[in-house]
Amino acid sequence: MAPGFTVQMWLWNPVAQRWQSFAPRTAVNYDELYFTYDVDGGAALYFSITNGLGVGNIGISVCEQ
Repeated sequence: MAPGFTVQMWLWNPVAQRWQSFAPRTAVNYDELYFTYDVDGGAALYFSITNGLGVGNIGISVCEQ
């Protein structure tokens, strides 16, 4: 994929029983760290990646501090 794609993270909120999203981050490049706070390590996460201009794989790793 070409640099400059958009990443949006979705979090399952078990209290509200619905998916909630973080604001999309635009112009994300390869090997860029995407981080946020206030996310439990056991939370259900979904990542939406758009605006890719090529064919290829994107690896996502999630870690808790």
